[in-house]
Amino acid sequence: LHLDCDGFDEGLGKALKESISNIYTLESLDVYVNDGLINCLSEDWVPPPQLRRLAFPSNESWFKTLPSWINHSSLPLLSYLDIKLFEVRSEVIQLLGTLPALLFLEILDYSIMSEEAHEVEAPVLSSGAALFPCATECRFIGIGAVPSMFPQGAAPRLKRLRFSFPAKWISSENIGLGMRHLPSLQRVVVDVISEGASREEADEAEAALRAAAEDHPNRPILDIW
Repeated sequence: LHLDCDGFDEGLGKALKESISNIYTLESLDVYVNDGLINCLSEDWVPPPQLRRLAFPSNESWFKTLPSWINHSSLPLLSYLDIKLFEVRSEVIQLLGTLPALLFLEILDYSIMSEEAHEVEAPVLSSGAALFPCATECRFIGIGAVPSMFPQGAAPRLKRLRFSFPAKWISSENIGLGMRHLPSLQRVVVDVISEGASREEADEAEAALRAAAEDHPNRPILDIW
């Protein structure tokens, strides 16, 4: 089901969410909002239990925070998620990692595109749970989701990983680029952010990323953008 929600007011949004909730067998939902805050699905919306694909494709629209209805109990079969948030914090990635059937995730931190942009941060995840148990591809756009973010045992099936990496982080002792604990990796895409970094840091960051990829038993393909 593809929905164009541009110009929806509160009344239309209420009617929309009630209609969708009544389609119990709905498996795929793409919601288009050309630009601005996505508000056509409110916090109290109950998604169809059979939903397997949920996408908000426009790069010009976003949620302020992760909707509360995106959780493992409301979406037990969700395997595909494409979403943009104004700011992505560690607890958001932690929660998404508990979605039991999730195969594909693309999440964008929209604040990097706004006037209120903040520095890219490295998420920290708890090792208390097996996160991303089925995920095969994760794309963290504008998010410093370096491989060391994943605790040991997390993402055992992850084949393709994309993340952002500020080159100036290479001078930090707390940033680990090792990938060996992600046993299924085949391809890694890194958006290297050179802003605020010296030429030497940029070169060192690229060299460290290549060394980490070469150290992995699978020798995953590395694309540096």
